[in-house]
Order: sequence, then structure tokens, then C-alpha cells
Amino acid sequence: MQERERDELETLVNAASTLMDRVTVLARDEGVQFTELARRSKQNRILSVISITGLILDVILSIALAFGGYQLQHLTHRIDVSQTTTRQKALCPMYQVFLDSKSAAGRNAAPDPKKYDHAFVVIKEGYEALNCDEFISGNPAPVSSAH
Repeated sequence: MQERERDELETLVNAASTLMDRVTVLARDEGVQFTELARRSKQNRILSVISITGLILDVILSIALAFGGYQLQHLTHRIDVSQTTTRQKALCPMYQVFLDSKSAAGRNAAPDPKKYDHAFVVIKEGYEALNCDEFISGNPAPVSSAH
């Protein structure tokens, strides 16, 4: 029986030794896995901070662009109003006076009647380009290149 006990003891010692070797390998692997997990956790935190920072910057830039667009629209409206006022109160009445000043006597007094006619064609084109009919009630006399 002693031999049998010795065989059993030897089998148990071998099993215990094998178990200890496996536990050692598992413990070493667990340490490597723990280190890898800690490294990945740190990377995830860094990526999260970068993503949140990017999102915050995106929101800030979107708000800034919206505000800038609003300001640009407001400025554009002010310029449009200013140009319309200039057109209504200065340019269109001036063009009207020029066009109304066309006369046969003026054409006859001009050194070159063709240039006189061409000047009034150019003035009429400017009048039309500014859409002065919208602002002036009395339409100027018709202008043609031949008189």
C-alpha cells in the first residue's frame, strides 16, 4: 500500500506542479492583460477628450459663423438701403435732368451731332440700368440714336 500511496502522492505532486505552472502562466498573462487594459483605457480617455474638444470647437465655430452670417446679412441690407436711397435721391433725378435737357437746339449747337446723340443714348442706358422708372414718376423723353 505504501507504493500505491507513493504513486498517488507522486501523481498529486505532479498535478500540483502542473497546476502551479499553469497558475504562474495565467498570472503572468493576467499581468500583461491588465497592463494592456490600462494602456487602452488611457488611449480611450485621450480619444474621448479629443472628441469632446472637437465637438465643443464645432459648436463654438457654428455659433460664430451663424452670428457672422447674421451680421453680414444686416450689413448687406444696410448697403442695399443706402444704394437705393442714393439712386432715388441723387442719381435718378440727375439722369432725368440730363435726359430732359435733350433738344433740337442743343443738337444743332453741338460741334458733332452724332456724339451729342450718342451721349444721350449712354445716359438713357445708365437711367435704365439703375431702373430709375421705379423711382421717378415722369418718364424722360425717349432717346434714339437718330434724331
